[in-house]
Amino acid sequence: MAVDGGIWPADGDRLFQRPVGPGRIVRLDQGEGCSRIEALGIGYFEAAERLVASVSEDARCAGRLAYPILFLYRQALELSLKQVVGAYGPAVGVAPIWSSHDLEKLWQAHAQVAQRLGAKQDPADAVVGELIREFAEADPASYHFRFPVDTKGQPIPVAHSAIDLQALKATMDGVWKYLWGSEEYFDHLVRQGGT
Repeated sequence: MAVDGGIWPADGDRLFQRPVGPGRIVRLDQGEGCSRIEALGIGYFEAAERLVASVSEDARCAGRLAYPILFLYRQALELSLKQVVGAYGPAVGVAPIWSSHDLEKLWQAHAQVAQRLGAKQDPADAVVGELIREFAEADPASYHFRFPVDTKGQPIPVAHSAIDLQALKATMDGVWKYLWGSEEYFDHLVRQGGT
């Protein structure tokens, strides 16, 4: 609906306007107490969580929302891994990886940062690594949940014909907590060791 209340956009309507009142202001230049990359990752994760909740309320939309949910979760993982490697990697000789969408490559860099910082191994490390590999296999380059065909018009295969969104959400909640916990742990190790 257009700003003037019409059904179709009208002359003078704009997508990006300066806010004109309380409750309508969204600051894109401030990260709500975190960096921009953290705000992006959190936003993608929270958007996925909200879409899963909406499917729980109305299962008729599950087929339409499954792909955006999967993409949002994947993007949250990618940004979280990039943020952690970018923030803590250079101090221990691990270069940030900004130009790749490869979740496995990002996970390996994350593990390398952990090892070089002297992080204690935890059984969850291997579990999270396997879950990230599973996501990487389902969508190796961040295209499978966004497009039905590749740049040559060839169908992009779907890794799974059906999924349980509630199980996905529960598992992703754990992975997300692990990644945030690892960032806090890495920060502690850097402050403790002076790296």
